[in-house]
Amino acid sequence: MLSLLQQLRLLRARYPGIRVWTQFVCGTQCLYYTLRTRPTSFSASYTLLGVYSVGGPPVVWVLDPVLEHRVIGEPIPHVNPDGTLCLYDPDGNEWNGTMSLASTTIPWALRWLFHYEHWRVFGEWLGDGPAHAHTPPDTQSGITREEAA
Repeated sequence: MLSLLQQLRLLRARYPGIRVWTQFVCGTQCLYYTLRTRPTSFSASYTLLGVYSVGGPPVVWVLDPVLEHRVIGEPIPHVNPDGTLCLYDPDGNEWNGTMSLASTTIPWALRWLFHYEHWRVFGEWLGDGPAHAHTPPDTQSGITREEAA
């Protein structure tokens, strides 16, 4: 397992503009990061919020801009009920604590954003994984966009 300090150092080394901090939540030390990024040079800029605690799954939200539906009421593909991005199959052993967040979840989030932009224009999701869709709430796990910014 990589420690939170190791994850923090790897994130800062790979993404110089990243904001990374740790915080205790309910007695557990968690690593948080925000990163302003673009999936391609032609893409919009997005602010990602990632949260990770050793032994738990990493989660990522898009804070800004708010994800938009193609059609009112049509769910956004590959978004979990809590508003986190579906980046990997948690039952498929695609991620574990020996992996770097910097080389997995952030690149996976960029790929997700690429697929999201394609879906918004063409209505087709090109990403992997089983089809599922949920409408993301305005707040995620009690963290508002304003609080995380």
